[in-house]
Amino acid sequence: MNLKINQIEKVSKFIGNCKKLKKVDLSGNLIKSIPSSIGELKCLEEFNISYNQLNKIPLSIGNLHILKRLELYNNKIEIIPNSFKNLKSIKLLHLGKNNLKIFPESVAELQTLESLIINENPLRKIPESILEMKSLKSIQIDNEQAKNSEDIIQKMKTNGVEIYIVNKKNYLWD
Repeated sequence: MNLKINQIEKVSKFIGNCKKLKKVDLSGNLIKSIPSSIGELKCLEEFNISYNQLNKIPLSIGNLHILKRLELYNNKIEIIPNSFKNLKSIKLLHLGKNNLKIFPESVAELQTLESLIINENPLRKIPESILEMKSLKSIQIDNEQAKNSEDIIQKMKTNGVEIYIVNKKNYLWD
């Protein structure tokens, strides 16, 4: 289901009735919240709700056990629910450009996660718990996070993780 860039302000609670959905793209809208019924989409593999106005994620997101790709870029999210640790199939998690001040421990428990994007958050340091993520192949952070996490970054490099550091000060559009 592709409904990107449609000026949508609200996702109906009846989205949970669309049991066979595999992909949902609601990026580029005006959505402020996701109904808890999203957790009823047991076949969902890809969910993109980037470029909206979300400030929280429902706990029911943890019910999406076969979700492989979750894109939450450019919202206003401050807290990641503990239920994230139940995303047993997740490969890519894009949390960049939100309001995360603390690295969510539930993310560090994602043993299938291969690609993590967390740049442009007020998160100052990468926690050591990230080293527990055995499937992690790449991480994208910003220069501030990198500066305060040099020891962790070195250990990740030793483990074969590709580190991408985004220097926000060099953006052409800022």
